[in-house]
Order: sequence, then structure tokens, then C-alpha cells
Amino acid sequence: MLEANRLHQPNMPPTISTTESPHTLDELQTFKNSAFLNTADFLAVKNAVRLYQLSFSPCSCGGPFLPGKVKFTIENTKSHAGLGSVPSRFKCNSQDCRNSFSALEFLIKFSSWNPDLSERGRTETNVSSSQKRPKISSAYPSESQDLFTQPTIQSSAQPPVSSSPASSTTNDIQQLLTQLLTTTNHLAAKITTLTDSHDNIAQQFQHQQSLISSLESRMSHLESTHSSTPSTPLTSPTLSPPHTVNVTITKPLAPTTESNISYAQAVASINTEIRSQGIAALRQLHRYNDPSSRPPPSKETAAIYIAGFQWQKIRMIRDALFDARFQLRRVHKISWIGKTIIEVILSSDYKTQFANEITAAGYKVISLDPTNNPRAPNQEGALLAKQRFAVRAVKTILSTRSELVEKHFRDLVAKSDDVLKEIFAKEMNIALETRKENIETLVGRLEHEDLNDSERQELVAELRSLSPNHPLFQSASDEMAVAPGEGDGGY
Repeated sequence: MLEANRLHQPNMPPTISTTESPHTLDELQTFKNSAFLNTADFLAVKNAVRLYQLSFSPCSCGGPFLPGKVKFTIENTKSHAGLGSVPSRFKCNSQDCRNSFSALEFLIKFSSWNPDLSERGRTETNVSSSQKRPKISSAYPSESQDLFTQPTIQSSAQPPVSSSPASSTTNDIQQLLTQLLTTTNHLAAKITTLTDSHDNIAQQFQHQQSLISSLESRMSHLESTHSSTPSTPLTSPTLSPPHTVNVTITKPLAPTTESNISYAQAVASINTEIRSQGIAALRQLHRYNDPSSRPPPSKETAAIYIAGFQWQKIRMIRDALFDARFQLRRVHKISWIGKTIIEVILSSDYKTQFANEITAAGYKVISLDPTNNPRAPNQEGALLAKQRFAVRAVKTILSTRSELVEKHFRDLVAKSDDVLKEIFAKEMNIALETRKENIETLVGRLEHEDLNDSERQELVAELRSLSPNHPLFQSASDEMAVAPGEGDGGY
């Protein structure tokens, strides 16, 4: 009968016969480590790994798990007499959890997860004393056999009595259907991913084909132009600081094979990624005969609010934008308005381009009204937001040397409601009075106190920041002789 079963089920792995029984859940909970587990326990662990790795998780984290992926993995194995290599440690496969479990912990979790399976798998059952014939079980698990059932050849005079085989078969079928559904969903997700990848590759291939066709047409046009026009050197205008570069572009000589190959190599060289930005900037020079004829930045301003920056000095952010080749001549002011949010005041015709480029760099452009807080829980919160904006506007207007920045904040106040206008007027009066008193104090100290050079320099710098056009600075014979302070440029 054993050989017949093997012939009927050739694809099933052989099992190990044992007269031991798996321990009950109560027994397992009293064990200190996996050394107390017997052969039947480890066989139950191997069966659990083989059948329930997609549906059972030994961890209490609750996931999340990737669709179609196993919920736990084998972290370590050990050699067991009669079973070969058996799992000894497991690891949770959740994206946010990597807890590790021993074989004992795994078996306790599994027995708690499905007690019906664990109880039906016990070989210790009530038997009749009149049954003497030994029972020979199949060497392969049938559909009605459960996870903990140990197929054995028993020579005992009291064979075990089976209990509720129909219920066992139903549960096993339900488990198989669940596994089949999970596998199907996993395959469907993989098919969708492969389809998307195929479409993306096809689009890239078409794009490369169009680039090749465009390059071939341009080369044909240039070859025909070179054959009909004598070679003359063309010198481009000099680029403006900070980097002054003289670029000379000479057309190839006669359209010989060698010159064609050289020209094709030059075209391929300037289309590389490392030179693409520089070549694009060079081509901009062709649009104007005189670089000085370029239109000046717009006098209309706009504000962009960017989230995602770590707190640091504004000068460091400005230097990073300069290195990334942002047009800083069209950026008038950058300032912090939150822990991770900066406000950028720039020319209105540069707003869209700046927003797209900074978004492509990984930052988030958010919509924000600096004059109002619509999320304020009550009227006091709304007034506090207006108060803070009014103070910031007054401070910026009195300290900036950019007329566009000053006009930007005055326009915001002019477009606001009467409450904000009243708060702004009050704060401006207070600031002007304070500023006047500070200027008088500084002038008095400069004129009447006996100061050393260092102290005088500090007072002059402070006075210049408060009143750049003070009469003390207008005198050509001023003995303070301090170089003009560097403007903040709106930063």
C-alpha cells in the first residue's frame, strides 16, 4: 500500500515517520527555548513554512506586507537527525519591521493563530482496545491530512481514530484556495508592472529613433550647406562674468570623408549630458546680436513658498541655487517663514520656470497666503497671524535696499483687509520711532564720545544699516572713512 500511494502521488515530497507527537500549545508555552522541541515539532514547523508562508505572520506588527510576498523568511537553519536541515530562526518580512523569532516562538504563534489545525494534528487520540490490526499511513500527505498530522507506520495494537475528516478536508481546501488567490494577485501585479515597463521602453525607443532621425536630417542639411559655402570662422560674443569664455566655432573645410567624420564626432560630443547645459546656454547668445539688449527683469514681483529645506543660513541656499544655475538676478529676496519653509520673492515672469525647476530638484512648492491664516482655530489665532505678517513686512521694508522687495510688501498690505492695514500702520509708527531714537543715540556717541577705531567702525556700520543716507555719510571729509556696507541684495 505504501508503494501504491507513492505511485499515485509522484510529485509530493516524502515525509518522515515518527512515533512522537507534537506538543500542545500549553506545553509549548512552558518551554524556555527551542531545545525542548522534538522531531514532530520541527516537522510541524517545516510544514508550516511550506504551506502558510504567504498567509501566516509570526509577528504582531501587522505589516504592511508587499502584495504577493511572503510574510516571514527563514533567517537560520540547523541540522536535525532524521529531518536534515530544519528552520531554527525566522524574520518578519514587513517593510517596517524586521523582528526575529526562534522556532519555539514561531510554533507558539502558529498554534495560537490556527488552534483547530494544531489540535487535529495531534496523534494522541482515544482508541479502542479491541483493534489489533496495525495502520499503515501514506508516506505523502493527502488533502485531508493537516499540518501537524504525522504520517507513520504504526505497529501499535491501538491505532488512532480519525475525527471529522470532512471538516479537515474543507479547511485544507479553503487554505489552498486562499494561497491560490494570493498567488494570482501577485502574478497579476507582476504582469501589470511588466506591461508598464514595456510601454516605457517602447516610448524611450521611439524617442531615441526620433532623435536619430533629427540628427541625420541636420547632418544632411549641414553637409549640403558646407558644400556650397566657403569656410569662414565665426566668433561668438564673449560671455558675461562670473565666467568669461571666448568661443570660436569654425565650419569644416571641404565636405570630405574625413571632415564629415570629424563633424559627426563634434555633434555627438556636444550632445552629451555633461555638456548639454553649457551648449544650451551658448545657444542663447544667438538670439541677440548684443547681450546688453536682453530684456531686463520684470518689475512685477511674485512670491513662491517652498517646503523641504533644512534650516541653514540663507547665504548657503543662495550659493546652492547659484551652483545649480538658477537665475539669481531675477530673485530679489529669500527668507525663512517657518522651520522648513522659505519665501522667495522674484520677478513674476520667472515664477513658473523657477517653480518647475525647484520641483524637479525634489522640493515642494506650496500655496500660501502670508497675510492670512485660514486654519486659525479662532479669531485670536487669525489676528496673531496678521500681527506676525505686519511685523515681518515692516522689518523688511525698513531694512531692504531693493525697491522691488519694498513695493512687493506694500502691495500685499494694500490688497489686504482693513484689520491688517490698521495693524501694519501701528507697527510702522512704532518701528519708525524706535529707529529714530536709535539713530540719534548712535550719532550722539559718534560725535561726543572718545571711541577707538574698532568701536567707531561698529557704530558706523550700525548707523549705516539704519540710515544709509545720513548726513554723516555725505561729507567727503568724513574722518570715519568706512567703506560702504555690502547690500544684502534681498537676502
